[in-house]
Amino acid sequence: MNVDGVGSENLRSSLVALFEQKCPSGESLRELISFLDPKDPEFDSLLNRVKELVESNETRRLPKLPKGTRDFAKEQMAIRKKAFSIIEEVFERHGATALDTPVFELRETLMGKYGEDSKLIYDLADQVSSS
Repeated sequence: MNVDGVGSENLRSSLVALFEQKCPSGESLRELISFLDPKDPEFDSLLNRVKELVESNETRRLPKLPKGTRDFAKEQMAIRKKAFSIIEEVFERHGATALDTPVFELRETLMGKYGEDSKLIYDLADQVSSS
């Protein structure tokens, strides 16, 4: 199954075409090394093509946070870790034990619990790209 995006496929096609043009035998390591020589003007062209592909995908690569979630910055995580460690120490002092549950749950389980009309359920299938 191919999970690469359109940009990756375009880059792969460009690399294959350039390699076949530059190294027709396809077996010589020396040819491969010369193909990737930064002094070669075609190498600069290749780097520019890679840069274009990466930049064209920048907005698509931005993460989307599901409703009700957020990311924590480094400073926030330090405070959060300290707070949780204090809470855990107090709980352990009073005989409590830890219980770790999954971050994600099966869709069927949640649908049975909350029903189809719940807006609190974020379906990971929503993240599949249409390319």
